[in-house]
Amino acid sequence: AGFHLAVCTAGLCGNDTARGAFVHALYNFSLLGAGRLMEHRHVRCVQALLRLARDDGELLGGTWEHIFRALSEVVRMQQVYQLMARNDRAAAAAEERRKRRLERREARRRAAQARREGDGDSSAPESNQDDEGTLSSSDISDSESDTSYDSDELFLEDEMDARAIDETNSKSINEAIPETLIDAIFHRSSSLSGPAVKEFIYQLCRVSRMEISGYGGHVGNEANTIDLTNVHYRQSHTLLPNSLHESKTGGTGNQPAIYSLQKLIEVTHYNMDSRPRPMFSEIWSTVAVHLTSTALHSNAAVAMYAVDSFRQLSIQFLQREELGVFEFQRRFLKPFETIMSRSEHISVKELMLKCVEQIILMFGSGPIMQEGDIKKSPAKGKKPKPVGEQFHQGTLRSGWRPILAVLGIAGHDANDGIAKLGFKMLTSQLRQCVSVEILNDSLETKEKAERSVPSRRSFSTPPVLLAERFVDLVDALLMYISGTREDMSLLCMDHLVTLSNFLANDDIPL
Repeated sequence: AGFHLAVCTAGLCGNDTARGAFVHALYNFSLLGAGRLMEHRHVRCVQALLRLARDDGELLGGTWEHIFRALSEVVRMQQVYQLMARNDRAAAAAEERRKRRLERREARRRAAQARREGDGDSSAPESNQDDEGTLSSSDISDSESDTSYDSDELFLEDEMDARAIDETNSKSINEAIPETLIDAIFHRSSSLSGPAVKEFIYQLCRVSRMEISGYGGHVGNEANTIDLTNVHYRQSHTLLPNSLHESKTGGTGNQPAIYSLQKLIEVTHYNMDSRPRPMFSEIWSTVAVHLTSTALHSNAAVAMYAVDSFRQLSIQFLQREELGVFEFQRRFLKPFETIMSRSEHISVKELMLKCVEQIILMFGSGPIMQEGDIKKSPAKGKKPKPVGEQFHQGTLRSGWRPILAVLGIAGHDANDGIAKLGFKMLTSQLRQCVSVEILNDSLETKEKAERSVPSRRSFSTPPVLLAERFVDLVDALLMYISGTREDMSLLCMDHLVTLSNFLANDDIPL
């Protein structure tokens, strides 16, 4: 309670030095990540630190770093405890199966001995003695195989002391820290003030960067040396799921920790709808930089997780209408261009194109409807689109620029599959917005086209992609024309001619 009041007083007075000293001291007293046995007083320090974050997060400022480092360690201990419980249950089940096998073998041995005694076999004693010897050796081998059930997953002789300490600490933390307390810290970020939530996001990104890069402490200090007491011990611990997966699949590397990254996505979700757009734009600038650097990580799994996080956040953000000339969508989707142009993983680029395709399907202009199509009922065997998807179609406005840029960048990719996928998506949007068949007919017989156009399509409202992003669409086509693939270049030239005819058509209002 004394530390809690001291931190609050220092925060209210604006004394950042005193506040940082108190929070840092409380973090050190908790012994989190120190590799030492935690007693009750240390666990109480952890509780005080997390309650301070839950109740008075407005006053913490830059000391959120210590809170997030503590949360990362607490969650790691809870995961270790849960894995210990699963391993204990698996070991108990294996021991039970071993006992049942021994009982069945003993029953068979006794039955065989009884049959020999009933037949009066003179060689029964010697045979029984041999059977007993065979059974004993078999039991010994079974016992040895069962006792080595988890030898590779649970025990390392040279780390036995550190493992035992970590298991004990994990049990203490799991009993003292409920998950609701941790969830409340992140959920209440939506109620923080503007400056407080900016600092909250900044420090969460900083700790997430430390986790992913493998740092054990502040950037540049001595805590980053490789040892078995901080994050490096957490990554090397044989009880963690990642290590178990690597040992089973034959891998040797360790997956970076992404707990803070997961929570960063959740916090962004919480604040997206509750904050004014100018304020959220400032928050997103910090989040986008961290997610972009993570999407360019050398580990493909971590990079794909960041790209998928971009997809989730984009879908939530694009459900809101664009406000005038602010072009929030363009700034929100701008990181897509950086990831597509700088990523070295084919799987990441393919996932990025799939995310762009989903965004276009959900928030694009939708299929061009001909006259009378609204009155027609859906064909048999075809399900109508969900109401929510129909409602959000057409909300993509300034976001078309980064979307088209991503499709154009795909044309310069060295992988043919990526280039073909981007070209297919780009031409699909072009054919959807411009009736290519009609314009091709106009090249052959202009008079016939003039009679067919009014009857087949209504041009009262041209698509957003052509009315507002015509230049961006042309730039995307030029990316393919300047590429090394001749077949795509020729088709894009034909599409440019089609767009020229579209501009020359007086019946289409622009």
